[in-house]
Amino acid sequence: MAAAADLSLTRRIAGYSSSRIVRQLLGAATALLRPKLLAPEHFGLWTLLRLIPNYAAYLHFGSRTAMRYLIPYHSGGEDAALVRRMQETVFTGSLTATGGVACGLVVWAALPDGETALRFGLIAMAAIILLQFFGEFAISNLKADGEFQILSRLNLFVAIGSFASSLPLLLFFGFYGLLVGLVLTNLLAILFLSGRRRICFPLRADWRLFVDLVRQGMPPMLSELFITLVGTADRFVIGFYLGKESLGHYGVGIMLFSLLVNVPGAAREVLEPMAMREIRSAPAGRIVGRYLIEPLARTVLLTPPLVVAGFFFLPLVFEFFLPRYLPGLAAARTLLLGVYFLSLSYPARTLITAYDLQRRFIFWLLPVLLSNPVLSALLVRSRLGLAGAASASVLAFACIPLVQFLLLRSRLEKAMARLLLVSLLLTPAVLLLLTLVPTSLLALEGPAACVVLALAGGLLAGAVQAGLVSWLRAIDTGGEAGGCHG
Repeated sequence: MAAAADLSLTRRIAGYSSSRIVRQLLGAATALLRPKLLAPEHFGLWTLLRLIPNYAAYLHFGSRTAMRYLIPYHSGGEDAALVRRMQETVFTGSLTATGGVACGLVVWAALPDGETALRFGLIAMAAIILLQFFGEFAISNLKADGEFQILSRLNLFVAIGSFASSLPLLLFFGFYGLLVGLVLTNLLAILFLSGRRRICFPLRADWRLFVDLVRQGMPPMLSELFITLVGTADRFVIGFYLGKESLGHYGVGIMLFSLLVNVPGAAREVLEPMAMREIRSAPAGRIVGRYLIEPLARTVLLTPPLVVAGFFFLPLVFEFFLPRYLPGLAAARTLLLGVYFLSLSYPARTLITAYDLQRRFIFWLLPVLLSNPVLSALLVRSRLGLAGAASASVLAFACIPLVQFLLLRSRLEKAMARLLLVSLLLTPAVLLLLTLVPTSLLALEGPAACVVLALAGGLLAGAVQAGLVSWLRAIDTGGEAGGCHG
């Protein structure tokens, strides 16, 4: 039974991750054309505008987060009336806040003396955050119900539809076509979901329940918001000190970073609702083995080869496809190292949520949140420039899993030392050795050398990490999860 459950879990993660990868790859093809077809200053403005939907996603104030975790809990008790009331309340309360922000963006766009591109961008973002709200509400319900097959098909549909509609708009209308394409993409997602499953958007609210849901969901929501703030502080610093053109150069690295962290993010979305169901009855060792050690092992095994190969392959991408963005190459290569650390944080986040440790996580992460923009500003103003901002972000990303492991130390017990050694010491050392040493010692240049170093570095990283993963999987958690006990 356990083996069948593990196989089913693997298939769900693989299916959902694969659909997200296809969506991201087609999105990456469009994304690579954005900086190629846009001037750096317009791409920099785009990079800033895209932060608006990112932050608007938190306007549910934690109520939707609480609903996502409570629906699996109450579904087991067959309390359908409460589930329906929660959905109605969260929808109405969140829509009120989102609508208010959208109106504020329209008012901002109407103010005099604003540049035309910014005005159009703000109006487009007002439409996008409303469409995003409807789509994310429906998706949150599907995730809570475990309907990842529908979500996998959604990713494929949106990927193809977005690519087919956005590319011509970007090609013929530039920055303004890019905005229209993003509006159409969000509209396509809602149309697809409404065609696959009946979606109700009732304007009814139990405000006492809403306050209670906010109270329960605020800690996990704030932990997500804090991580988002840590990951986006560099953009504000660069925009303030260096301007939109430099932010455009930096935006290419952000785009590639987002693509590579997709797979562990998808796995976490599948694992969290399952962990919430099992936390009440499964042995602690099984929870740690299945939802932390095994996902960590996959991250430690798969991410470093991608990072090393990408590090040596990036110069080709910049030189042949994005020569106007070459000032951002060093920053993009630095950000690749941050991919590993942020990916490492996803499995631990599942247990931080399941064991209700978000309040302590927020408190411990607060110094990182406050010091990151200060360090970023100091490094940007030094000779490091864009690479300095990227270095500050990588250091902040490394602090996130460190804080998580320290919070989980009482449940990890004897696994703690090996987890820290493998994930936060040995693997980063491997990454630095396989990227910085060949770069400084070998005087190889040209496309052939980049390809050879990418392949050789990726294969060597995979071989070294396979040994480290074998040692990591030998940890005895006292549970039943296959491959996680010795």
